[in-house]
Amino acid sequence: MPELDPDRQRVTLPGMEPLEGQTFAGYEVVSLLGRGGMGFVWKARQPMLNRFVALKIMAPELAADPEFVKRFKREATAAASLMHENLVQVYAAGEFEGQHYIAMEFVEGETLRNLIERSGKLDPIEALDITVQIAQALQHAWNKAQIIHRDVKPENVFLTRQKEVRLGDMGLAKTVGGPTTSLTQTGMMMGSPHYISPEQARGLKEIDFRADIYSLGCT
Repeated sequence: MPELDPDRQRVTLPGMEPLEGQTFAGYEVVSLLGRGGMGFVWKARQPMLNRFVALKIMAPELAADPEFVKRFKREATAAASLMHENLVQVYAAGEFEGQHYIAMEFVEGETLRNLIERSGKLDPIEALDITVQIAQALQHAWNKAQIIHRDVKPENVFLTRQKEVRLGDMGLAKTVGGPTTSLTQTGMMMGSPHYISPEQARGLKEIDFRADIYSLGCT
């Protein structure tokens, strides 16, 4: 993720026009937060409610692929169906001038990856507290809708300044027992190599919440 002055630096990235200072789908874009596997994430302001949001906009080069559009929409649907204090909340999703987007809760803080790199080995009590909060988020997703995250890793764990956890990035989330698509064919590995469970590494379709528990342990 590029280092940015959150309010002043203007960036130009391949595949995406600079948006700072522009209005996108009613949101006033402030600055780039980073890029993930599916697109760019911007800090933006929602004037009507006077709040900041994290605005994820699908990368243009992926928007032409129907399978990636399905995955992007699935992320919005999965996250919007869950309401929990330890999950990043989705406010809205849609398409604006041919670009797919998700407006989410803006977490003022840092990722668990940033914390580990900055602090080194975490205090055991702090590590336990973070682990419990992630587990609570995963438990809610499973109990509420049998949703498994499938991509639990430090980069997807956001920490507020009060060290409250928000688990985000539901791009690989899957409802167990729900319909499958070519995105989840047998033999296709889904997730991040250093954190996925053995069954994910083998590309098995029939996985459940135990895969997330394994990834949490690796995290």
